[in-house]
Amino acid sequence: MRSVVVVQALKEIRTKRGDPMAFVTISDETGEMEAVIFPDLYREVHRFLEEEMMIFIVGKVESRNNTHQWILSVMEPFTGKHLKGKQKGSNKRLFVRYPKNEHHASLQIIQSISNTYPGNISVIVHHEDVKETYQLQRAYNVSANEACLAELRERFGETNVVLGE
Repeated sequence: MRSVVVVQALKEIRTKRGDPMAFVTISDETGEMEAVIFPDLYREVHRFLEEEMMIFIVGKVESRNNTHQWILSVMEPFTGKHLKGKQKGSNKRLFVRYPKNEHHASLQIIQSISNTYPGNISVIVHHEDVKETYQLQRAYNVSANEACLAELRERFGETNVVLGE
C-alpha cells in the first residue's frame, strides 16, 4: 500500500542491539494511524524526518494488539513526483498546510481563492494548531490551474501546497 500522510508525532527508540528505530503517528483526511520505521529504513530517513511534514509512504498494514499499524518499507518527503503514472480518471486533491495560529484567516483565504477559481478538486488542509488533517466541504473545491496554485503557494509557501491524486 502507498499513501501521502502528515507526520503527527515521532518517537525514536533503540532496539535490543542498540540500533535506532522509530514509531510515528501519521494522519491523512481519513484519520490517524501508528507506523513503524525499522532500523534499516530509519537510518535512511532520520535526517529529514520531522513532525508536521508531508511524506510519501509505502508499506503494509498489520494488526497488532487489536489496532492497525503501518510497517513502512519506503518513506520520502512528499513532492509532486509521487503522483506520476496515475490514471486520468483518478480524483485529484489539493493539499494545503497552514501555520499555527492562523486557522480562521487561512480558511478565509482558501475560500476566497476557491470563489475565484471554482472547480471539482477537493482541498485537504493540515491544521498545525491541533495537528489534524481533513477535507474541506465541496464549497471550497478549486480548479487548481496555474493561477490558483500560484496564489495559494504565494500565501502558504511553495512546500505547503501540493496538488496530488
